[in-house]
Amino acid sequence: MAGKLAYERFYWFHGRIKAKAYPNAKTLAEHFEISQKQAQRDIEFIRDRLCAPLLFNQCRRGYEYTDGSYELPPVWFNEEELLALCLALRLSAAIPDKKLKKFLHELMEKFLHFSSASFSPGLEDIEDKSSL
Repeated sequence: MAGKLAYERFYWFHGRIKAKAYPNAKTLAEHFEISQKQAQRDIEFIRDRLCAPLLFNQCRRGYEYTDGSYELPPVWFNEEELLALCLALRLSAAIPDKKLKKFLHELMEKFLHFSSASFSPGLEDIEDKSSL
């Protein structure tokens, strides 16, 4: 449940930036009734882990994006889902059809591109590893 609440805070903060409202830790904390320290940790997570191009605007006393086209990732994986995804990738080595393997690789790239995961499989990850 806590992950869903954090996700909601991230999207609210992102929406306020997009609306040029220049949110900061204080406004985030007040809106969600959390501590300012937690709000600052959320902002740091958005910046550091979600690679948001955040910049604190001193004049406006709030955050803005240096790249207005930035969007939060629409797909999030928890640890178990990422493990299942990796297992599916390894099991796909048994597929003899190279074209299907290539399609699977491209599909996995799409999912992982929009996730918060830093894992990026290569085509070699879905090659036949029957000798292992």
